[in-house]
Amino acid sequence: MAVLKNAGVTHTPKLICTNAMANFLLPTLESHKLVSLLYHFHRNIARAQAKNAHAASADIYFTELVLSSLMDLANSQGYEISDVESLYEFSQMARIPTHLSFGKHKGEAIVDLAASSEGAGYIRLLA
Repeated sequence: MAVLKNAGVTHTPKLICTNAMANFLLPTLESHKLVSLLYHFHRNIARAQAKNAHAASADIYFTELVLSSLMDLANSQGYEISDVESLYEFSQMARIPTHLSFGKHKGEAIVDLAASSEGAGYIRLLA
């Protein structure tokens, strides 16, 4: 966003969070970093091009591949992402955590943890 602002863009675009989408759709994945997601969805491309990670053009390409794969996964799970607005709405919904992304309960559904005495105690500690 800073790059856009420095380039003179004055409006604030709606932001899509691929990290939130990945956490929501793939809660048990070891890592949700861009290169990790690229390896998850496109192993051959990742092996060939991951050395270019953090170069702007490579990051744009990797993000495009990962975002497309996340949208396909979401659609296959019954969500309907068909345009930019529905993509934005899904991204916003995905920002609300459903699974823990850290600690000894990483990848576990918050609702399942809350149903057990040990999990409920752990959640109380987090709050």
